[in-house]
Amino acid sequence: MSDNSVLFVDDEQNVLNALERLFDDEEFRILTATNGKDALELVKNENIAVIVSDNCMPGMQGVKFLAKARTISP
Repeated sequence: MSDNSVLFVDDEQNVLNALERLFDDEEFRILTATNGKDALELVKNENIAVIVSDNCMPGMQGVKFLAKARTISP
C-alpha cells in the first residue's frame, strides 16, 4: 500500500483517462473508479491520501460516496 495515492471517481471513463494522462508524470499513484461502489472497495483496500469525486453519478452521488468513504477511512 502506498500513502501517496489519489483516487478520482467519475462515471465518465474519458474524464478519468484525461486525468490519468494529466497526472502521469507526478510522484503519486493514480487510482480511478467509475462508480461509488467500486470506489468504496478501493477505499477499503488502499491507503488513499486524496479523493476527488464527481457529484452527479448514477447509483450513488459523490456526496454520499464521500460520506461513506470518510467512515471507512477518516
